[in-house]
Amino acid sequence: MRNLKKVIALVAVFAMLVSTVAFAAFTDVAATDNYVEAIETLNALGIITGDDEDGDGKMEFRPEDTITRAEVAALISRIQGLGEVKQTETVFNDVPSTHWASGYIAQAEGQKIVNGYGDGNFGPEDAVKYEEVIKMVMETIGYYPFAAENGGYPSGYTLAAQRYGVLDGVVGGSVGAPAPRGMVAQILFNAIDTPIMDKATWGANGEYVIYDDIDGDFGFMTLLSRDMNMVKVTGVVVANSFTNLTDGSVDVKAEDEKTLVIKLEQTDSNYQYLEFADYDDVDGYLFGDSEDLFQGAVDADECLGHPVVAYAKNVKNGREYELEALTCGGIANS
Repeated sequence: MRNLKKVIALVAVFAMLVSTVAFAAFTDVAATDNYVEAIETLNALGIITGDDEDGDGKMEFRPEDTITRAEVAALISRIQGLGEVKQTETVFNDVPSTHWASGYIAQAEGQKIVNGYGDGNFGPEDAVKYEEVIKMVMETIGYYPFAAENGGYPSGYTLAAQRYGVLDGVVGGSVGAPAPRGMVAQILFNAIDTPIMDKATWGANGEYVIYDDIDGDFGFMTLLSRDMNMVKVTGVVVANSFTNLTDGSVDVKAEDEKTLVIKLEQTDSNYQYLEFADYDDVDGYLFGDSEDLFQGAVDADECLGHPVVAYAKNVKNGREYELEALTCGGIANS
């Protein structure tokens, strides 16, 4: 396998592009908003959606609006790569099988991610509180043992979220207050890329570890890699069909005139998953024989010279990836 620090190649089939420069999905989310990268990326990945309430074809996200506990249960399913879940019976008195989110709520309860109010009710239409969404998310990525040893609910979960980056970029959250949609998006955005805590050994004294070390005994694992079957890579757009920032020449291998060449260098343990492919035999898939990322059919010249973050989905057992989302326009790499 090639050295992790070596510049690597990614040839991606275009699926969707997100950019804070010119490709915003929602009319009410500005490029300067606190949660814009989280909102736009999660939308591109199919985790969150907006509404066209006016019927004018313009989608809105309403980042300052509240979000219900049932809606968060559905989002928890999506970040686990579970997609749509059928309606079913639940253990809660106020969540009948006919409720639109009954399947999501039953699933989350079965995973011990939610347990209701303790009186037999879940409160599906209640606005989710700051500490509640933190608890649901930290349970989803496995941090119950850490939370239990550090005060339980809510303080232990909040401490875990703070320590492991799940609250990075979150502005103004407080215990007891509703968590608006934009804030929930940021928490989910952070969580999908946070190393998972899980059992590494079994038995009466089973050991829990955080899968955050590519070179360690247990490796590196996130919701993105484990459940969503994606890789996340970062880089800088160094050329398009008009110019090359390195030497002024243009030497790209895509036929379309709108070609981005993104130079990628592995500097983070996330990138272990880029070593799945056979470097010598793959042609036109994730890895090619160049040291650039070529992305065709993208009208995104604004990205030239900017840092980018790309998300690619594994569609052929590590041998072919399709680009799901890409952010550019001055957003710092994560």
